[in-house]
Amino acid sequence: MIYRDQQPASSSFPLVVIVIAMVAIVGVLIAVSDRPAPTRVWVPSASVGSGATAAVSDPV
Repeated sequence: MIYRDQQPASSSFPLVVIVIAMVAIVGVLIAVSDRPAPTRVWVPSASVGSGATAAVSDPV
């Protein structure tokens, strides 16, 4: 008689290892990604008495 070793039909071990590796790779890519710094623009505030006025033209 020939006896076969009984093995489970499917093993979840390789799937779990692959998922953990993918999560680790994505985590490392997020950690080392260069995020651009927010652009900051400085606009000087014009005082009322400083003579900085907007020229308004009257279209005729």
